[in-house]
Amino acid sequence: MSEDEEDCLDTFCLVAKEGDMSARGMGDSAHVILFGREYSDLVTSFLIAQLKWEAHGMFGMKSALMRTSTEEERQESTERSDEYYDLFSKMKTVGFFDSKYDARTSWDLRFFEPEVIEEQYGKHFVFRDLRIKDADKSKTEFYLSERWGETMKIRKAQRNGKWLFVHAKEETFYGEGKAQRVFVIAHKDDEGESCLAPEVFSDYSPKEFACEFAREVAMA
Repeated sequence: MSEDEEDCLDTFCLVAKEGDMSARGMGDSAHVILFGREYSDLVTSFLIAQLKWEAHGMFGMKSALMRTSTEEERQESTERSDEYYDLFSKMKTVGFFDSKYDARTSWDLRFFEPEVIEEQYGKHFVFRDLRIKDADKSKTEFYLSERWGETMKIRKAQRNGKWLFVHAKEETFYGEGKAQRVFVIAHKDDEGESCLAPEVFSDYSPKEFACEFAREVAMA
């Protein structure tokens, strides 16, 4: 197996199939969200909740239109809706989604193969990339210096669509300490504002951190 084939088998994506973010929705291009294997458990739970909600809606469409739904059916509808929006909220917290339009979209799980996606879903573009990649060191130092109002020097940086991982000495953020640490900084907080307080962690690699964060959110 070639290296490109291995990369493909470790690069997954959610593709907007129907609804607001699909190629037949608010625009003419399907939204695509890239992610790695560390998010597999949460994504699986979300897709199961989505399928259960959609299946319930389809099988219950006739009684809903004819207003003959039983109390049991209405209760089940509420349960399916609550389950879906609970998992949607958790996906939003992790960084997959950011608006109500994402919730009004049906998502498919695929390997990221642009030509195949183009053939099956039409025009598309990568809306968000949650894979962890190396970030440009000088640009990251400039970005941090602008946010903190002072010159910041780091060893290296990595990032995805949710987090910035900064490898630097403790003194970079705390004013003292020579030990090398990995600082994780969210691009935005839950209110959409820039985060100014880094959270230090040293027991995880960036991928392990993303996996642990997703696991904690899923269990909440």
